[in-house]
Amino acid sequence: GLLYVPVSLDLRQPVSLIVSFHGAGGDAHHAIDPFREFADRTGTLLLAPESQQSTWDVIVGEFGPDVHFINEALHDVFDLYPIDPDRLAIAGFSDGASYALSLG
Repeated sequence: GLLYVPVSLDLRQPVSLIVSFHGAGGDAHHAIDPFREFADRTGTLLLAPESQQSTWDVIVGEFGPDVHFINEALHDVFDLYPIDPDRLAIAGFSDGASYALSLG
């Protein structure tokens, strides 16, 4: 996965976070790239986990290693940055959108 930290990030105040999920066969870059300009303009962190297989675990069965990875990544990001939990968004493309809805 990837964490995109915009240059405009102001750590003196709580910050927004978008968690974005790629589509089947995609990767973290596919999930971050559409939001980079917005993140740079607004000082929003972008977190893009990657599925452990070609798509997200619940799409092919049930929640499993992808959820574990996402939880660990979120713990790390919340430990490192002053995330405002009221300004957290979840997004995705294709299978990633289904996964975002399932987790959200």
